[in-house]
Amino acid sequence: MHLDEIELFAEETDAGFAGQNPLYYVLGVGGEAGEIIELFKKNLRTKPVDNFEEKLADEIGDLLWYLARLANINGMTLEECWRITHKKLVRRHEEGYYK
Repeated sequence: MHLDEIELFAEETDAGFAGQNPLYYVLGVGGEAGEIIELFKKNLRTKPVDNFEEKLADEIGDLLWYLARLANINGMTLEECWRITHKKLVRRHEEGYYK
C-alpha cells in the first residue's frame, strides 16, 4: 500500500466526529506513541510480550493512521512531509551531522 492509499483509507474510515479538529488527531498521535512506549516498557520490565512484533506493527499502523489524517486536514500529504524530512536528513548527512 502506498502513502496516498493509506491517506485515502484513513479518510474513508474516519468517523468524522472530530469535526476536522487537529487537536483530536494530535492527541491520537500522542496516544498511539504512548502505546508503543508502553509495549516496549512491558517487554523490558517482565518477560517478553507475546506477539511483540505483531502488536508493535499494529500500534505503528494506528500511529500512521493518525499522522495521515493530521497531515491531510492541514492540507499536506505524507509524501510531502517525508520529502521535507528526507531533504533535511540528506543535508545533515552531507554536512557530517551524524558522525
